[in-house]
Amino acid sequence: KTRLYVGGNFSLIASTLCGPLARIHLTDFQLDAFGCPAITSGGLAGTVFSILEYAGSTYVGGLFDHVGATPMQNIAELSPTNGALTSNTISTVQNGFNGTVRTVIPGPVLLGAFQSICVGGQMSSYRSGGASIANCLYVSGGAKAWGASGFLSNGTGVHAMTYDSASNNFFIAGDFVANTVGQTLGYAALDATSGAVTGGLLANNAGLGAGSVANAVVATPGSLYLAGYFPN
Repeated sequence: KTRLYVGGNFSLIASTLCGPLARIHLTDFQLDAFGCPAITSGGLAGTVFSILEYAGSTYVGGLFDHVGATPMQNIAELSPTNGALTSNTISTVQNGFNGTVRTVIPGPVLLGAFQSICVGGQMSSYRSGGASIANCLYVSGGAKAWGASGFLSNGTGVHAMTYDSASNNFFIAGDFVANTVGQTLGYAALDATSGAVTGGLLANNAGLGAGSVANAVVATPGSLYLAGYFPN
């Protein structure tokens, strides 16, 4: 790879006005043709938490309400060539996610043919309909394939997701509870095709313990690794 995406909450790269999203060449560390799409929240620089180049587009998740002059709500689809909004954009301010998007990862191939992306964060609606803190969207047009049910954000929602092809599960990690059992989870396993919960509860339905927040999750054959704050 010869280029690097950078996202966060910033307004300058060296002396160039730029932020909170940019792409630079790794050969000369200069901005490339992707440039610095203007992503704002309330007229000020927004915050980008996740960037995914996938299926011919660059997907950006975070906390923002505009990309340039176009209303966008917390998720946007950009051209990886020049950073412009695509004609197939998956969000508008009326129909995006109503809360912070913290992670965007490649999703499964659904119904045998349709690519998807999966999104986690702190939200309860998408395109004016119901949504979960973990959702999968079809890449073409952005219709919601599924939203995991039975979860409530316990502050900041889902922080990280990973996919395990062997089990066809998504593992989600963050700061959330399962409203079906009333216990802190911090992580869970979801069926990648339907979003149904397939596991994740530890002994006695205690999850990771009260007050725990998982910030990262990695699945390897036969193992699952979590990192975060676990007081118990």
